[in-house]
Amino acid sequence: MKKFVDRVKTLGTRFRRWFTAFVTRRPDSKADSKHLTGKTAIVFYGNVTLQSIKSIVYYLLGVLGIAAVFGLGLFGGYFVSIIDATPIPTEAAMKATLSNTSRTSSMYFAHNVKLSDVKSDLYSTKVSLNDMSPWLTKAIIATEDEDFYRHDGVVPKAVIRAFFSDLTGMGNQTGGSTLTQQVVKMMFLNSETTFKRKAAEIMLARRLKNHFSKNEILETYLNVATLGRNNKGQNIAGVEAAAQGLFGVSASQVNLP
Repeated sequence: MKKFVDRVKTLGTRFRRWFTAFVTRRPDSKADSKHLTGKTAIVFYGNVTLQSIKSIVYYLLGVLGIAAVFGLGLFGGYFVSIIDATPIPTEAAMKATLSNTSRTSSMYFAHNVKLSDVKSDLYSTKVSLNDMSPWLTKAIIATEDEDFYRHDGVVPKAVIRAFFSDLTGMGNQTGGSTLTQQVVKMMFLNSETTFKRKAAEIMLARRLKNHFSKNEILETYLNVATLGRNNKGQNIAGVEAAAQGLFGVSASQVNLP
């Protein structure tokens, strides 16, 4: 790392020397400038100007390239350090967490001291994927994660797009999370919007995909996703509670008009 930093400093010093020499240089002799008149002078100085601009652009691109590589190296190192510090749950622990769809909230005191668990006010009914309408599952996948059955739990370009969108405030606020990542956020993590949590979410999503089938992940999502309120004003989670509370039918009977 020290050699790399020294190299960057050396290139920066060379660029400053070259630029200083360029802006302070003088014609080689009065005789040379006298021979350059009219069209010849215009062509000569035009070529010199273009070459100088090209050289400046090349140097700037080189400096920007080095800075970009250096920044990506720091970013990657920080990302890896977060992954190393994140506890990795066993397959058995992950399976137990996914099977427990009852929602609770944990209360903490200062210095991350846990006080107790409080049962959530969400009303939900767990059902298997086979007891859900295929139209319902297709609609959720089409709107939330159309590449669900094709990706490996994470879509890198979507994460990068969402990161720059949040950073610059430009573009659509899509979030960049797959259904697998949303399951991780709801079942294993919390909703805080920090880079540390996002890195842990990506790591756990990959692990979830490696140990569980797509249908198991989809079934968990459809049983725990919050879907507003039912006709009694209760907060609901899962497609079965939503179908019964909004349409008066079970999730297996939901269809298209």
